[in-house]
Amino acid sequence: MALPMKDFIDISCMLLVEVIYLSWLFLVILDSLRRRYQHESRLKSRYLEMAKGHYQSMEVHVAEVRRIRHDMRHHLIAIGNYLERGQIREAQDHLEREGIRLDRLTELPFDTGNQLVNAVIAYEKGRMAPDMLLHCEGKLPRDMKVQDYDLCCIFANLLSNAREACERLEKMDKRIVLRLRQKVGRMVLLVENPIEWEIDTKNLISHTTKKEGASEHGYGLWNVKEAVEAYGGEFAISAEDKIFRVMIIL
Repeated sequence: MALPMKDFIDISCMLLVEVIYLSWLFLVILDSLRRRYQHESRLKSRYLEMAKGHYQSMEVHVAEVRRIRHDMRHHLIAIGNYLERGQIREAQDHLEREGIRLDRLTELPFDTGNQLVNAVIAYEKGRMAPDMLLHCEGKLPRDMKVQDYDLCCIFANLLSNAREACERLEKMDKRIVLRLRQKVGRMVLLVENPIEWEIDTKNLISHTTKKEGASEHGYGLWNVKEAVEAYGGEFAISAEDKIFRVMIIL
């Protein structure tokens, strides 16, 4: 039996309203996803630029140290020759003429076997307060296939996060531990720092307790995780017994 024209029009209008509503809802969701993607893309680009600048500054630092050490050998040979001949004044004149300053040599606090990683550690240690201790042990494998750029990103982000966490401590000792181990041809990196607050590790990659921009701080660990997984590595975080740990296997 055919529907009366009025009922047919009513039903058609209801269906049209439903279609319009669903279309509007779809567009709202699509626009929200678009905005989120653009925001995340901007943050990611920003962090990549920051990591690139950090990496380049470390390269300059290492190149300067190498250049000074290279020149220093020649100057020491010349000074040694003067001293062997008893020409003390000439040796002093050489030092003054060349303008050598031993304090230009930045002493790296730890040797990982990688000059750029050493420079990253030195840089982060230099930003730490006097009451903060950084303990490092172990070396990187010689045959690592991880690019220096990615190693800098990993170490810089982890040490920076640990340093900022220690700065918030009120009762516990401010101590950061960095351990490097070699296991069956792979590198195991462990970074630990004390915490005096609860941490939801499940949401830590996308959230943070840092006041000035939660999503930005989360991108630090997100960048580390992305760099590690790009090489088929493993990334794990935990917060137990008032210790926050990041373990990486590459």
